[in-house]
Amino acid sequence: MLKYIKTTISSITVSCLITLALPISTFASEDSDQDLQRWLVQATILPGAEEVLKERLHLANAADQQRLDDGIQEDLALVAADRSTAWIVLRAESEEALQDIFATMPLNDYQTYAWTLIRNAPPINVINNDINQYEKRWLVQATRSEQGLHTQLHLPSPAHQQLIADGMIEELPYIAADLSTAWIVLRAESEEVLQDILTTTDYKTYSWTLILNEDEN
Repeated sequence: MLKYIKTTISSITVSCLITLALPISTFASEDSDQDLQRWLVQATILPGAEEVLKERLHLANAADQQRLDDGIQEDLALVAADRSTAWIVLRAESEEALQDIFATMPLNDYQTYAWTLIRNAPPINVINNDINQYEKRWLVQATRSEQGLHTQLHLPSPAHQQLIADGMIEELPYIAADLSTAWIVLRAESEEVLQDILTTTDYKTYSWTLILNEDEN
Protein backbone atom coordinates (compact mmCIF):
# COMPACT_ATOMS: atom_id res chain seq x y z
CA MET A 1 0.00 0.00 0.00
CA LEU A 2 1.28 3.44 -0.87
CA LYS A 3 2.22 5.67 2.04
CA TYR A 4 1.51 9.37 1.55
CA ILE A 5 3.27 12.15 3.45
CA LYS A 6 3.18 15.86 2.56
CA THR A 7 6.74 16.78 3.37
CA THR A 8 10.24 17.00 1.98
CA ILE A 9 11.66 14.93 -0.84
CA SER A 10 14.14 17.61 -1.76
CA SER A 11 17.11 16.87 -3.94
CA ILE A 12 16.02 13.45 -5.08
CA THR A 13 13.39 14.75 -7.47
CA VAL A 14 15.20 17.95 -8.25
CA SER A 15 17.83 15.99 -10.06
CA CYS A 16 15.24 13.64 -11.55
CA LEU A 17 13.17 16.48 -12.94
CA ILE A 18 16.01 18.68 -14.17
CA THR A 19 18.35 16.09 -15.71
CA LEU A 20 15.66 14.51 -17.84
CA ALA A 21 17.78 13.67 -20.85
CA LEU A 22 19.91 11.14 -19.00
CA PRO A 23 19.08 7.43 -19.43
CA ILE A 24 18.19 5.19 -16.52
CA SER A 25 21.59 3.52 -16.53
CA THR A 26 23.26 6.87 -15.87
CA PHE A 27 21.99 6.78 -12.31
CA ALA A 28 22.35 3.07 -11.63
CA SER A 29 24.43 2.28 -8.57
CA GLU A 30 26.53 -0.83 -8.94
CA ASP A 31 27.41 -0.57 -5.25
CA SER A 32 23.83 -0.61 -3.96
CA ASP A 33 23.34 -2.78 -0.88
CA GLN A 34 21.41 -5.79 -2.12
CA ASP A 35 20.43 -6.74 1.45
CA LEU A 36 18.38 -3.57 1.91
CA GLN A 37 14.74 -3.32 0.96
CA ARG A 38 13.80 -1.54 -2.25
CA TRP A 39 11.34 1.35 -2.18
CA LEU A 40 9.70 2.97 -5.17
CA VAL A 41 9.37 6.65 -4.32
CA GLN A 42 6.97 8.97 -6.11
CA ALA A 43 7.94 12.62 -5.64
CA THR A 44 5.77 15.56 -6.71
CA ILE A 45 6.77 19.21 -6.75
CA LEU A 46 4.55 21.59 -4.80
CA PRO A 47 2.98 24.32 -6.97
CA GLY A 48 5.23 27.35 -7.27
CA ALA A 49 8.39 25.61 -6.09
CA GLU A 50 10.00 24.99 -9.47
CA GLU A 51 12.23 28.06 -9.54
CA VAL A 52 13.51 27.48 -6.00
CA LEU A 53 14.43 23.91 -6.87
CA LYS A 54 16.31 25.00 -9.99
CA GLU A 55 18.30 27.51 -7.95
CA ARG A 56 19.43 24.73 -5.62
CA LEU A 57 20.24 22.17 -8.28
CA HIS A 58 23.92 22.08 -7.32
CA LEU A 59 22.95 20.90 -3.83
CA ALA A 60 20.66 18.29 -5.31
CA ASN A 61 23.34 16.93 -7.62
CA ALA A 62 25.83 16.62 -4.77
CA ALA A 63 23.29 14.81 -2.60
CA ASP A 64 22.37 12.47 -5.45
CA GLN A 65 26.00 11.55 -6.00
CA GLN A 66 26.53 10.92 -2.30
CA ARG A 67 23.55 8.55 -2.16
CA LEU A 68 24.82 6.75 -5.24
CA ASP A 69 28.25 6.42 -3.63
CA ASP A 70 26.61 5.12 -0.44
CA GLY A 71 24.60 2.54 -2.40
CA ILE A 72 21.20 3.75 -1.22
CA GLN A 73 19.99 5.40 -4.43
CA GLU A 74 19.47 2.77 -7.07
CA ASP A 75 18.49 4.60 -10.25
CA LEU A 76 16.57 7.35 -11.93
CA ALA A 77 13.24 5.89 -12.89
CA LEU A 78 10.68 7.92 -14.80
CA VAL A 79 9.54 11.54 -15.12
CA ALA A 80 6.05 12.87 -15.86
CA ALA A 81 5.61 14.75 -19.13
CA ASP A 82 4.72 17.94 -17.24
CA ARG A 83 7.84 17.43 -15.06
CA SER A 84 5.78 17.63 -11.89
CA THR A 85 6.48 14.10 -10.67
CA ALA A 86 9.32 11.60 -10.74
CA TRP A 87 9.64 7.98 -9.64
CA ILE A 88 12.94 6.66 -8.27
CA VAL A 89 14.18 3.68 -6.27
CA LEU A 90 15.90 3.94 -2.89
CA ARG A 91 17.26 1.22 -0.63
CA ALA A 92 16.59 1.24 3.12
CA GLU A 93 16.10 -1.41 5.80
CA SER A 94 12.72 -0.02 6.94
CA GLU A 95 10.23 2.78 6.45
CA GLU A 96 11.82 4.58 9.37
CA ALA A 97 15.23 4.34 7.73
CA LEU A 98 13.74 5.58 4.46
CA GLN A 99 12.34 8.63 6.21
CA ASP A 100 15.72 9.18 7.83
CA ILE A 101 17.20 9.39 4.31
CA PHE A 102 14.73 12.10 3.42
CA ALA A 103 15.57 13.98 6.61
CA THR A 104 19.21 14.28 5.50
CA MET A 105 18.41 15.89 2.15
CA PRO A 106 19.45 19.52 1.66
CA LEU A 107 16.09 20.79 0.35
CA ASN A 108 12.88 20.79 2.34
CA ASP A 109 9.21 21.73 2.12
CA TYR A 110 9.01 21.82 -1.67
CA GLN A 111 7.61 18.39 -2.54
CA THR A 112 5.23 15.67 -1.49
CA TYR A 113 6.09 12.01 -1.75
CA ALA A 114 4.62 8.56 -1.59
CA TRP A 115 6.44 5.25 -1.38
CA THR A 116 5.80 1.55 -1.66
CA LEU A 117 7.95 -1.48 -0.88
CA ILE A 118 8.87 -3.31 -4.08
CA ARG A 119 10.39 -6.70 -4.74
CA ASN A 120 13.92 -6.86 -3.38
CA ALA A 121 15.36 -8.24 -6.57
CA PRO A 122 16.82 -6.85 -9.78
CA PRO A 123 14.27 -4.79 -11.75
CA ILE A 124 11.93 -6.93 -13.81
CA ASN A 125 12.60 -5.57 -17.26
CA VAL A 126 10.60 -6.69 -20.25
CA ILE A 127 12.65 -4.75 -22.76
CA ASN A 128 10.93 -4.48 -26.11
CA ASN A 129 13.15 -3.29 -28.93
CA ASP A 130 10.24 -3.14 -31.38
CA ILE A 131 8.20 -0.46 -29.62
CA ASN A 132 6.77 2.40 -31.62
CA GLN A 133 8.88 5.39 -30.58
CA TYR A 134 6.31 7.77 -32.04
CA GLU A 135 3.54 6.67 -29.69
CA LYS A 136 3.04 8.45 -26.37
CA ARG A 137 4.69 6.88 -23.33
CA TRP A 138 2.61 6.05 -20.25
CA LEU A 139 3.47 4.83 -16.77
CA VAL A 140 0.62 2.63 -15.60
CA GLN A 141 0.15 1.71 -11.95
CA ALA A 142 -1.95 -1.43 -12.02
CA THR A 143 -3.49 -3.50 -9.22
CA ARG A 144 -4.09 -7.13 -10.01
CA SER A 145 -7.34 -9.01 -9.60
CA GLU A 146 -7.56 -11.66 -6.90
CA GLN A 147 -6.89 -14.28 -9.56
CA GLY A 148 -3.90 -12.33 -10.81
CA LEU A 149 -2.39 -12.17 -7.34
CA HIS A 150 -1.83 -15.92 -7.42
CA THR A 151 0.08 -15.86 -10.69
CA GLN A 152 3.85 -15.67 -11.02
CA LEU A 153 4.88 -12.11 -11.78
CA HIS A 154 8.51 -12.78 -12.62
CA LEU A 155 7.55 -13.79 -16.15
CA PRO A 156 5.29 -11.94 -18.59
CA SER A 157 1.69 -13.13 -18.60
CA PRO A 158 0.08 -14.16 -21.92
CA ALA A 159 -1.51 -10.72 -22.08
CA HIS A 160 1.90 -9.09 -21.59
CA GLN A 161 3.43 -11.34 -24.23
CA GLN A 162 0.81 -10.19 -26.74
CA LEU A 163 1.42 -6.55 -25.85
CA ILE A 164 5.14 -7.08 -26.37
CA ALA A 165 4.48 -8.67 -29.75
CA ASP A 166 2.29 -5.72 -30.70
CA GLY A 167 5.00 -3.25 -29.73
CA MET A 168 2.90 -1.64 -26.98
CA ILE A 169 4.56 -2.68 -23.72
CA GLU A 170 7.98 -1.19 -23.16
CA GLU A 171 8.92 -2.30 -19.65
CA LEU A 172 7.54 -4.08 -16.60
CA PRO A 173 10.10 -2.59 -14.23
CA TYR A 174 8.64 -2.62 -10.71
CA ILE A 175 6.37 -4.92 -8.71
CA ALA A 176 5.17 -4.39 -5.14
CA ALA A 177 6.58 -6.75 -2.53
CA ASP A 178 3.08 -8.12 -1.82
CA LEU A 179 2.55 -8.71 -5.58
CA SER A 180 -0.56 -6.54 -5.53
CA THR A 181 0.67 -3.77 -7.80
CA ALA A 182 2.82 -3.44 -10.89
CA TRP A 183 4.21 -0.38 -12.64
CA ILE A 184 4.31 -0.83 -16.40
CA VAL A 185 5.52 1.40 -19.22
CA LEU A 186 3.17 1.25 -22.21
CA ARG A 187 3.00 2.98 -25.58
CA ALA A 188 -0.31 4.31 -26.90
CA GLU A 189 -1.35 7.27 -29.03
CA SER A 190 -4.05 8.44 -26.59
CA GLU A 191 -5.69 7.74 -23.26
CA GLU A 192 -8.57 6.06 -25.04
CA VAL A 193 -6.24 3.63 -26.80
CA LEU A 194 -4.41 3.04 -23.52
CA GLN A 195 -7.65 2.10 -21.80
CA ASP A 196 -8.44 -0.31 -24.62
CA ILE A 197 -5.07 -1.95 -24.09
CA LEU A 198 -5.62 -2.29 -20.36
CA THR A 199 -8.90 -4.13 -20.86
CA THR A 200 -6.87 -7.02 -22.29
CA THR A 201 -4.99 -7.56 -19.02
CA ASP A 202 -6.04 -9.16 -15.73
CA TYR A 203 -5.64 -5.97 -13.71
CA LYS A 204 -8.51 -4.86 -11.50
CA THR A 205 -7.76 -1.14 -11.21
CA TYR A 206 -5.22 1.15 -12.80
CA SER A 207 -4.09 4.74 -13.07
CA TRP A 208 -1.69 6.25 -15.55
CA THR A 209 0.60 9.21 -16.15
CA LEU A 210 2.01 10.50 -19.42
CA ILE A 211 5.81 10.39 -19.08
CA LEU A 212 8.82 11.69 -20.97
CA ASN A 213 10.93 9.70 -23.36
CA GLU A 214 14.48 9.16 -22.13
CA ASP A 215 15.91 11.46 -24.81
CA GLU A 216 13.59 14.39 -24.03
CA ASN A 217 14.94 17.51 -22.30
